[in-house]
Amino acid sequence: MSTVKNYANYLATHGESGVPKLLSLLSKKHQLGLLSSILRVYKTLARAQGNKSFFGIARATDETVLRTKHAIADSVATVIDPNIISGYVLKEGSTLTDFSGRKALVRMYQNIINS
Repeated sequence: MSTVKNYANYLATHGESGVPKLLSLLSKKHQLGLLSSILRVYKTLARAQGNKSFFGIARATDETVLRTKHAIADSVATVIDPNIISGYVLKEGSTLTDFSGRKALVRMYQNIINS
């Protein structure tokens, strides 16, 4: 089993409480570059296990504020996604709600181009 898959399995087993320990371990081993791959495998594992909902955020420190502000249930798994600049992405079943900074920048760019 690959290192990335091992880390993704760790996240799937420990949930959000395992994120700080995983980040610390990756930092100590100089493997923070694996985060996006770990996230991709974790999402695949979550879908395979029937967990079709996730709450993607840029930083762990954003979680409490965003969950409270947008009334996101605690049962929805949190995923720290290094591809999210700011804001959040919420996937529930087949519905994707994208309030990320990246999406806002893309919309702004499209508005400028189409003006």
